[in-house]
Amino acid sequence: MARIYFNAKERLALVECRRQAYLSLAGKLLEPSEAWAGMPRSGANNVFNRVIPSLLRSPHRGWGSRTWQAELAQGTFNHMDDGRRGTLDGLFRQADLANTLQEDIFELQGRLKVLAVSTDIPKGARLRYYELLGELDDKSGLLELVSEQMIDEIETIGVDVPVGRQEQISEFLPSQIASSRETYGECYVSPAYPAYDWLLDNETRP
Repeated sequence: MARIYFNAKERLALVECRRQAYLSLAGKLLEPSEAWAGMPRSGANNVFNRVIPSLLRSPHRGWGSRTWQAELAQGTFNHMDDGRRGTLDGLFRQADLANTLQEDIFELQGRLKVLAVSTDIPKGARLRYYELLGELDDKSGLLELVSEQMIDEIETIGVDVPVGRQEQISEFLPSQIASSRETYGECYVSPAYPAYDWLLDNETRP
């Protein structure tokens, strides 16, 4: 649940920048000229040792929980309150959906890489890229909606984190936020974590 919570928060931290990037790209794809000025993402650090620049970038994280699915199937949670078990199962099913959406988004972003370089793109090809961007926008918007729903569920359920785990999270968060800021620059808006009311504000805003 902690991983899902962090991933969903990170995804929502980039929403406004993501929307503006898509709007800008959509407008340029509808211009009549065939000459295309490449649109590499400025200030974005390379990832996975890639040499071909990515036009658009979004977090690629691990969602879902095989442990929950396996233990649920074995009856480990049969004595849990039915309502709570159903809510948790719904949460992890949403996380599985988030993982599927993320994979689709990652694949679509790869198909738009050519737009990061300067070249000639005829009108027909521009419209096909526009359709790809529209599909990417749909899936990104749905992932953001699912992220909002999962955050609401987790903050409603509440998470009783052992003290030792609290210390681990407190140590982990600043480095994770710093890494996101380095990768996404001003696009990243540091989130708050109401489910973890024991966190100090300066731990989430280094």
